[in-house]
Amino acid sequence: TLYTLQSRIEFAGWTQNDIDNYRGPTKIIVAGLAENVREKLGSTYCVCESGTAGPTGGSTPNRTPGYVALAVAHEGGQTTSTEL
Repeated sequence: TLYTLQSRIEFAGWTQNDIDNYRGPTKIIVAGLAENVREKLGSTYCVCESGTAGPTGGSTPNRTPGYVALAVAHEGGQTTSTEL
């Protein structure tokens, strides 16, 4: 579970550029987290989920309560991500 900024920096490979450009959860964000964590753990698969819980949201779709971004990274393959 990578809830904190510190864990995303230390464990998931986030850079200052990622922090500066963060605008909420997206398919691209969760795909990057899944790929970095899978590689760091040396696992075959890694599933990453992020979203907006609410009760209020922002003005973009990815900041609306109920938004979910999901990604699956697997060894030697392309990462799959989607929005729900």
